[in-house]
Amino acid sequence: MARLSVLILLGGGLLCGCYDSRFGSPERDDTVEPVTSSIAELRKRFLGTPFVVNSDISVNGRVVSSDQAGNFYRSICIEKEQAALEILTGIDQSHNLFPVGCSVTLRLKGLTVAEKFGVLQVGAQPQSGSGYDVDYIGSLPALEKCLVRNSEELVDPQPARLTIPELDPLLCGTLVRIDNLQYTPESETESGWSGYRKFVDPDGCAIHSYVRDYADFADREIPEMVISLIGILQYDDSGEGRFLIKLRDETDCLF
Repeated sequence: MARLSVLILLGGGLLCGCYDSRFGSPERDDTVEPVTSSIAELRKRFLGTPFVVNSDISVNGRVVSSDQAGNFYRSICIEKEQAALEILTGIDQSHNLFPVGCSVTLRLKGLTVAEKFGVLQVGAQPQSGSGYDVDYIGSLPALEKCLVRNSEELVDPQPARLTIPELDPLLCGTLVRIDNLQYTPESETESGWSGYRKFVDPDGCAIHSYVRDYADFADREIPEMVISLIGILQYDDSGEGRFLIKLRDETDCLF
């Protein structure tokens, strides 16, 4: 009986050991999701016609935009090595899940690639007759299947400091900074940041900012002094064509 009791105790100890091993708190896994391509290579594949990705392609980058102030709507821009794309998440408050500076990997299989204002966009395949080239992914479960946050580490993205003549459509979607700009109203009725606002550098070269009517800072006054603007670069090819800078929030105006 004594021997049997010892065996039972040993067996119980082994069972407890297995329980602790299996259900103990695991260490955080900061392993980066594997990638098979780059954003730059994806942009090269885009020849102007939207397409659905049918192969196992994944890219990674860091988030450089934020929807917290309302100037970006249900989307995030990611950038790596001076190439960028915009992910149409379709969810509100994306900045809570994917804050500026976090590293993410995007699995592209089944998603549609298109372009708007020079920015490569990735999202769901639009319904027939919708009139859109790409649609919002639309739900958190669907988003979690294709977009992975690699770790908790945040690295503050530094905008590329460029002059207006140095801007290139291939940089659309990336975070840029342009210095020595002066606000130049195009009408007497302009008020605040809302809409398109023209800024000119000392050489007379122009760029327009863009702020949605629903942004938190849309109605605030634009400084009349010389300023710097930071934001996501876009290109409007209508008319004679013009570069746009889409601010993330009011702090993207420096003076």
